[in-house]
Amino acid sequence: MNDPRNMNNTDTQHQERMRDLFPPTDRPRVTTEPKPPTQVEDLINYLKKWDHGITSFEAYSELGITQLTARLSEARKKGYEFEGQWEKRHARNGRPIKVKRYRLV
Repeated sequence: MNDPRNMNNTDTQHQERMRDLFPPTDRPRVTTEPKPPTQVEDLINYLKKWDHGITSFEAYSELGITQLTARLSEARKKGYEFEGQWEKRHARNGRPIKVKRYRLV
């Protein structure tokens, strides 16, 4: 059987090795890399650059945003205003559909 005193000694040795490998520091870690823009920031930048606005499909294909209305809601909470306009289109199978295009006001 294992001696509990020996296990404590092993744990202590492990803790000492970890302290040697990763010494404690009082300073917080600072990264010099800038954070990538959020999806809301990407969306706002896109709408400022392109006056024609954006649809849900364009948001996904251009920006990788899968939930456009959720990002618009977050942007509204930050003070941005949008207008939406319905457009008639045709789906791939030829059926008429309506999509909403959002523009920054």
